[in-house]
Amino acid sequence: MQITAPEVLNTLILLLGFASVAMWAAIVRKARRGETLIEFEPREPVPWHGWDVLALLFLYIILEGASLQGAMREGELDSGTLSITTLGRLSTARLIWVAFAVPYLSYRAGAYLDDLGLSVDKLRHDFRVGAKTFLAAVLPVYGLQSLLIYALDFPSEHPLAKLTKEQPDLGVLLLATVSAVVVAPLIEEFLFRVVLQGWLEKQEGLWRKSRGIETGVPGIGPIVVVSTIFGLLHAGHGPDPVALFVLSMFLGYAYRQTHRIYAPLLVHVCVNGLAMLELWVLYFSGK
Repeated sequence: MQITAPEVLNTLILLLGFASVAMWAAIVRKARRGETLIEFEPREPVPWHGWDVLALLFLYIILEGASLQGAMREGELDSGTLSITTLGRLSTARLIWVAFAVPYLSYRAGAYLDDLGLSVDKLRHDFRVGAKTFLAAVLPVYGLQSLLIYALDFPSEHPLAKLTKEQPDLGVLLLATVSAVVVAPLIEEFLFRVVLQGWLEKQEGLWRKSRGIETGVPGIGPIVVVSTIFGLLHAGHGPDPVALFVLSMFLGYAYRQTHRIYAPLLVHVCVNGLAMLELWVLYFSGK
């Protein structure tokens, strides 16, 4: 009997579900022993300031706006579907931004690799942390997304999914995959986790110190703030903002524990990669 690609995908998702249940069982066991799943690694506050964050956010918005000008003229944003040209411009603009942001923080703020979350001293450890975090995120993130889509009839409307379904072309699918699996995770994790969450952790630390607060868990506030922004920026994609808020909480926790980009980056790549895998399956199954 021939096994089809959709059957393989469904089996993979089922296996991920079982692995996520096993991971949560391990989390509960560790919690009962007073242990954490990921060891916390403290670091010095990041050297950049609020105006550096604002400058990089302003540049990001300018580049995004410039790359979307054509889409606005053609009415693409109203339809919720991006063209292949606009997608290419967006990816290029985001790569230009990160190519500027890293040296800017290095020279303007005096940031080192540790500050930028780019130290590779514990790369294997970070990949293990990323794998654990991804498995832990599978059950709540995909469970919530499935509940909203199927139980509440609230379909997802991501522009990339629309593009690949309306233009079922191999070149379109390849560019969409590069954008979703390579460009988006890299830029978004550097912006939201390293730049923004790193700065918010610094501000929270100063606030706690000024008031002599030693109780509570530091770093939770910045995770919630960044996750709220992350979810809201995906407004208009159906139920995606809710699930992405939850996903961002996991991403923020992985960054807070390691203060390196690699663990949340791996989680982000896996999540986007799984979504693109479904589109590849649909393409080759002719649906």
